Amino acid sequence: SPDNLRAVAQAAANALLQAAAAGGDPDGFEIRVNEVAVQAAFGKETVLVSVAGSYFNQRRDLLGLCVIETDPVRSAALAVLNATNRFLGVG
Repeated sequence: SPDNLRAVAQAAANALLQAAAAGGDPDGFEIRVNEVAVQAAFGKETVLVSVAGSYFNQRRDLLGLCVIETDPVRSAALAVLNATNRFLGVG
């Protein structure tokens, strides 16, 4: 369900925040999942996420996606990582 995927996406974002803030001040970090959708893209079922991120006084709206191979829940978590990896400098 869309609510389940949104909860998974936010849990992935929260885990990412914990990892990114482990060596510094966690108050400087925020990742909020705004929307999650499952849509067809180029003939493939895909999870799309819209995320708002704040990191070291930068604030950006981010988009991520992941093709659903077999597990939409896993794809929702990977879509969050796709949205945030360049923003947080880990990809």
